[in-house]
Amino acid sequence: SGRGIRVLCDRGDRSARHKAASTMLGALRLSLRPLPVLAAAAAATAATLHSAPPPSAAAGKEVAVVCGIGPGIGGSVAKRFGREGMVVACVSRRLSSAEEAAEAIRAEGGEAVAFAADASSPRDMVDVMKRIKAEIAPPTCLVYNIGPSIGSWPPPGATDISIDFLQTQITVGCTSAFAAAQAVLPDMVAAGKGTIIFTGATAALRGSASFITLSVPKFGLRSLAQSLAREMHPKGVHVAHVIIDGPVLSPSTVAKMGRDGRPTRPLDTFLDPSDVADAYLALHRQPRSCWTHELELRPYSEKW
Repeated sequence: SGRGIRVLCDRGDRSARHKAASTMLGALRLSLRPLPVLAAAAAATAATLHSAPPPSAAAGKEVAVVCGIGPGIGGSVAKRFGREGMVVACVSRRLSSAEEAAEAIRAEGGEAVAFAADASSPRDMVDVMKRIKAEIAPPTCLVYNIGPSIGSWPPPGATDISIDFLQTQITVGCTSAFAAAQAVLPDMVAAGKGTIIFTGATAALRGSASFITLSVPKFGLRSLAQSLAREMHPKGVHVAHVIIDGPVLSPSTVAKMGRDGRPTRPLDTFLDPSDVADAYLALHRQPRSCWTHELELRPYSEKW
């Protein structure tokens, strides 16, 4: 101990003093040796879940969480919110996709952090919201842009859809949306403000033939949004449901509807993701005296 070394020093026993000091240093080296290993392991684990937050993240700024990052609506909404000065938490199933979106925001001078979460697990969505709150700040805006899959194109008929696949799409498109919203609502209610935006589709209004795995979750999401809005609007939390009625201009849409990687129709007959992002920001900025709950967005040429 330190007291023991002082006693030896008082006696002037230099060799004993050196021996005691060497013993202590050796013990310290042994006790510290595992720490770099543990630190490296912890860093490696964290890196699979999120990227490091920017130094000034959330210093008096709004925090927007965008779930469902990609080259379409999600990525454009994240960039638009970043330009608005918000710290953006980009959430995607693959961390690489989220990091790509976050880097695009940072390249424009914004602040963004990438997180990985799998919407097929509601628990995963709850956990990522907890990480965002702990590492950045409580979100002031949540955009749930993760949609169910139809599985293949053309979509399968009723007799070709497995129960497990349908259940997974309901989880991804509706249950996890509720899980994410439920996780951020306590802080929004406590603050008396906040925005939750769900990306819907025409399939939320009518079920088309062979689109069961899309329409069932989207019907549920619309109902969820309505129930949350009626409960949360009086508490100061704005809940909005956006119906995307038409094809969104993105590489995947062009691959399905175009030819040789090129669109076969005028570009303004697609929903431009940047314009959709402007509409999402407008919803978040609406004064509480004039809130929109359900917003329909479609190109001028779309029949409805």
